[in-house]
Amino acid sequence: MQNNSKEPRRNTNVLQGKVAIVTGASRGIGLAIAEALAVAGCDLCITARNGEHLRKAAQKLKFQAVQKQYGRIDILINNAGMAHPLADIERLSWETWQQVIQANLTGLFLVTRSALPLMSAGATIVNNLSIACKQVFKGMSAYCASKFGALGFTEALREEVRGRGIRVVALIPGAVSTDM
Repeated sequence: MQNNSKEPRRNTNVLQGKVAIVTGASRGIGLAIAEALAVAGCDLCITARNGEHLRKAAQKLKFQAVQKQYGRIDILINNAGMAHPLADIERLSWETWQQVIQANLTGLFLVTRSALPLMSAGATIVNNLSIACKQVFKGMSAYCASKFGALGFTEALREEVRGRGIRVVALIPGAVSTDM
C-alpha cells in the first residue's frame, strides 16, 4: 500500500537510538528482549548473574559506564531473577530463601535505584515479574514471596516516579519454555 499523503512520514521505529539496559539477558526472556531491542536500533547494555562480589562491583561500574558513554537511560528492563527447586517451607533452606529474595527483590531494588538518576521524562522501566506475583504455587514459597514483593515494589515505584514522566510497567508472563 502506498502513502499518497503529503504529510511527512513519521519515524515508526520509536526505539531507534534509545539507550536500554536489560538485566538477566544471557538466556530466555531476557535474551529475546535484548535481541528485539537490538534489532529495533537501541544502544544496549546487557547484564547477567555472576559471583556476588563481582556482581556488586560490575553493577556500579556498568551504570558509570552507561552514564559516561550515553548520559542517560531510556529503557530499563529488570528481567534478572531465579527460581528454586520445589520444596515445602519446612524443607526450604535459609540459604535458598536468601538467594531467591536477593535475586528477585533486592536486585530489582538495587538496579532500579542505580538507574533512576539517569532516567528522565519519557523513560520506561519494565519489571519482568511472573504469574507467581498473582498466584501461589505449592513448594515455591520463596519464589512466590519474592514476586509478590516485586509487584508491590513495582506499584510503589510507579506512584513515586509518575510525576517525573517515567513509565513503570509490570510484565507478568505465565509459564515459558526457556531457562531461567
